[in-house]
Amino acid sequence: MVIKNNLGAMNAGRHMGIVASGRAKSTEKLSSGYQINRAADNAAGLAISEKMRKQVRGLDRAARNIEDGIGYVQVADGALSEVHDMLQRVNELAVQAANGTNSPSDREHINREVQQIKSEMERIFVTTSFNERKIWEDTEHPVINVMGDLMVQSATPSTPYLSQGITNDNYDKISMNNYSIKLDDDGMVLSWKGYNGTDYQTSLIGWDKFNAQNNWSFQIADYFRPEDKDLFDSAGSPVFDFPVSFSVSSDSQKPDIIKALDGTHIYSYPSTSMTPSFEEPNQGGAMYMSGASLVYTAAYASRTNATNNTPFDFDNGSDGYIEPSSRNGNLIAGPSATTVADARNDTRPWVFEFEMDGIGTVTGTSTQISYSAPSDREDDDYGHWWEWIHWSDGSSTKSTITHTTSGDLKGLMGALTGKKSSGAPGLLTSANGGDCDNGGTIQIAFDLRAQNDYTYGNGQTSDYVGMFWMSIDVRPGDTETTIFNKVQDALNNRTVVDLQTNNAQNSYFYNQHYNYKDSPIKVKRYLIDYDYDDIDLSIHSGANVIDKIPMKYECLRLATLGMTDTNVLTEEEAGKTLDTLTGALRIVSHQRSVFGAYQNRLEHAFAVDKNASENTQSAESQIRDTDMAKEMIQYSNFNILEQSGTAMLAQANQSNNLALSLLG
Repeated sequence: MVIKNNLGAMNAGRHMGIVASGRAKSTEKLSSGYQINRAADNAAGLAISEKMRKQVRGLDRAARNIEDGIGYVQVADGALSEVHDMLQRVNELAVQAANGTNSPSDREHINREVQQIKSEMERIFVTTSFNERKIWEDTEHPVINVMGDLMVQSATPSTPYLSQGITNDNYDKISMNNYSIKLDDDGMVLSWKGYNGTDYQTSLIGWDKFNAQNNWSFQIADYFRPEDKDLFDSAGSPVFDFPVSFSVSSDSQKPDIIKALDGTHIYSYPSTSMTPSFEEPNQGGAMYMSGASLVYTAAYASRTNATNNTPFDFDNGSDGYIEPSSRNGNLIAGPSATTVADARNDTRPWVFEFEMDGIGTVTGTSTQISYSAPSDREDDDYGHWWEWIHWSDGSSTKSTITHTTSGDLKGLMGALTGKKSSGAPGLLTSANGGDCDNGGTIQIAFDLRAQNDYTYGNGQTSDYVGMFWMSIDVRPGDTETTIFNKVQDALNNRTVVDLQTNNAQNSYFYNQHYNYKDSPIKVKRYLIDYDYDDIDLSIHSGANVIDKIPMKYECLRLATLGMTDTNVLTEEEAGKTLDTLTGALRIVSHQRSVFGAYQNRLEHAFAVDKNASENTQSAESQIRDTDMAKEMIQYSNFNILEQSGTAMLAQANQSNNLALSLLG
């Protein structure tokens, strides 16, 4: 028996340390849920687990990538669905325009909608995007093809339109009808006759005005001659100006251009516009001014017939141009009927009187009445002329202009209720079987005539000044009596009508109105087109670098659909558009099918990624996660061993006490 070294206590203490360490590790596993909390716990298992974790997290992110790709494809397909609808609408309009019963103006209206649809298609192709990435992002490359020799006109006008303001200083200096071109080896001179009868011309415009693109372009006022002093105002500025330009073929030589342009004319078609209105606003909206036009000759008449020599103020239409003859009412004549029954037979027109500088007394006499109204009828049993009107939101309504009659009360009342020669009823359903009970509009047209002929230009005379319109709104529920009262309230001896004008000379430079001489030259015919790169992108669909789903499709534009220049202005062009639409529909349908196939593939890839992620996560869990039941048994075992060790350590310590008892 020894007391120096208590080997029993030492052994018990050592085992208690081992048990305590094991219990601590077991506690860590139970509290963290992982059986590998540090590399020492399972070095090989940790490496395998981290590799699996990389796989799982990559697969989860790839699944979200695929969902983004599905969203991308759905946005593209949705846009193309609208394009499909628009192409079908263009096809419908082209079929309509191809019908031989259409007039040129009908086809212009149809073509206007076609061009708007084309513009919206191009906007969709250019702007549609997903997460700020444009779906049809283009990289365009010009492609120039030599198509052989072509005979072309050596020089043609390139200015299609200009609007030229009229002032006190220039009203009588502007051309009456055209600007003549004189062209020779030295250069160009423009000449014209003003409304005042004076002959004007520019100074010489030299050949050096040609630029690198062989386009002749200049401002006419830059070449006014100093001796034509009336072409400049008191400050020395030209009284009018506009650009003149010509497109010249690149291979044209001076003789070709002279032949094409010498002795030709730039035609000027002047007109004026005006916005008339009631001076007295107390009519309660019963009647309003709806439009007007004044002829140029009246606006810029010679002053020889003026009532005085006071200068006009052409910058302000309400000052000294055309004014009411009386501020107490300028309706000088009209119907005398005071009842609806009398109105049905009253044929006296309404007459307004005005005073106009340069002309004198002018009267506006009602000459005709026309009316229009919406209707739900789908036939023309009553001789209606039907017109579909399509609004920007896709809705539509039908409108019909049904009749035009005399400009008096009899014509007005007939427009409301009378049976017409065509069988068409009036606006109101309250009498004679009318079928338009949704309201409408009645327009009264007034002709403006001078009391005496006026003189303009080089001794020409006329009494015609122009015309204006008044409109009456017919509302649902109106009757003959209510509308008769509207007219009586609006047009009486207290009514003052003032024609306010905004004056502008509109000069048109259309090729067909520009009588250039035939001067063809032979040039190489180049066809310039644009090639758009296909769109390439890939969806990263897995955890590894090679896991990609490539997507490739055509960049769409009007050009790729072949619709850049399509129109339906003629029966022939409408037929060509129908042929073009066949190809365009095929291209769009093909791309939609491509996107549909990509979406199906992406959905399968998404399912595969989610399945792989789930099963890899399960395998990783077997390595990394704590088996709670097994670990709890181990933990309980450690607790028991720790308690047992504590008891044995106490027993081992008692042996020393026994040795001490021998000394007693």
